[in-house]
Amino acid sequence: LLMPYGDYNTAVAYCALDRNKNALGILSECEKTAQVNYMLALLYSREGDDRQAVEYYLQACSQNPQYVRRGNLDPEISRLIKTYRLDEQTTQY
Repeated sequence: LLMPYGDYNTAVAYCALDRNKNALGILSECEKTAQVNYMLALLYSREGDDRQAVEYYLQACSQNPQYVRRGNLDPEISRLIKTYRLDEQTTQY
């Protein structure tokens, strides 16, 4: 049902269904807003690509500082924060 749609909400639905590659495909074509960058961070973390995940998370935080707090609520991002001490890098936001 979702295949004809290629927007952010469809990517979120794919993410909820653990269809991470489908969600990544859609989000890679979207404008890189803070919301999109945060979702990309979450998805890349799920896929085991920590380098990409950290990069997108830091971009999301620089675009919207609310994602600094939000990161601790999502297990995928919280793991990145702890592993790479990202809380030290995001204090500037």
